Amino acid sequence: MRILNIGNQVVQDFINYVYSFYGPGGIYDLGATRADIAHATTVRILKWPELTFEGDSMDREHVRTVLQEQGFQEVAA
Repeated sequence: MRILNIGNQVVQDFINYVYSFYGPGGIYDLGATRADIAHATTVRILKWPELTFEGDSMDREHVRTVLQEQGFQEVAA
């Protein structure tokens, strides 16, 4: 499944933004890799096609939902 142009700077910026929240050592560490986040972003776009992808905090939260549905959980501090 490949819907994102991961070479696109906007997409890369969004993945890095989400990674700073949900990647290892992130604000809400789910242990997600950039590849996990890219995949979850693609799932988000397919799951809610009626919502325009803006790369904002709402999209970040949708990606978090997808990651959690895939079994990711916040790492205890």
